[in-house]
Amino acid sequence: MSYQRIEIRDANNSHIADGNVTLGAGESKTVTVHYSTPAGATTGIGFTVNYEALSGVTSEEGLIYTADNIADGAASTVDGVTSHTFGYASLFGAFAASGDETLATVTLTNDGVTEVTVPMYLVFTSSDASLEHDLSLIHI
Repeated sequence: MSYQRIEIRDANNSHIADGNVTLGAGESKTVTVHYSTPAGATTGIGFTVNYEALSGVTSEEGLIYTADNIADGAASTVDGVTSHTFGYASLFGAFAASGDETLATVTLTNDGVTEVTVPMYLVFTSSDASLEHDLSLIHI
């Protein structure tokens, strides 16, 4: 069976599977959310980029891939977790026809005076029913 994969990447694509982003005092880091599938075009995907809501840590989202976008990553915080929800849907199954796209960014900023480590993780909220899920984390 084929799959849909979502990854969090840094500028160097350095893979460390723990999913933690370490921010020095006053430092910002941007992660990209990358999508891939060998299946070619699909009906879409929905996912959240989540991180522990720590005091002094703020975030900002940005869309890179805008075709078929139905949820733009606006942040919400519930029970100590901040989530950026993104969604893409194609009525005719034409989402990400190349099978390899950078979808969005999330920038974390530490407004505090000490270093913090922010755990990040991904959650699938919807996907093409014929494909399996594959989540990967890449550390900053």
